[in-house]
Amino acid sequence: MDRFALRDALDSRNMLAFLALIRAGEGTADADGYRRHFGGELFESFADHPRKAITKGRYTSTAAGAYQILQRTWDGLVRQWGFADFSPRCQDEAAVALIVGRGALDDVLAGRIEQAIAKCA
Repeated sequence: MDRFALRDALDSRNMLAFLALIRAGEGTADADGYRRHFGGELFESFADHPRKAITKGRYTSTAAGAYQILQRTWDGLVRQWGFADFSPRCQDEAAVALIVGRGALDDVLAGRIEQAIAKCA
């Protein structure tokens, strides 16, 4: 699978609905979701993952963006898929790549949401 396949998957209504479901669960479904750090603060630049650890309550996390991707996860995705930045488009492709990595792509595309959630959980 290559980046073109990730982009093609984003043409699927089922994929877009699944990504919207994830964003709703992450609290990033609004217009600023692609710019949101863990805890709600917004970052400014899409040049790269913001690489900022934020502590809220008992938790510290580097999660950022629409899918709350951790810095270490993003770095692995960049190595594997070659994402050039942390733009909304690359975040969407990265989310699809993570779905692929969990073996849930066919389930998402076919609308087998319960199976896809089980594999991605």
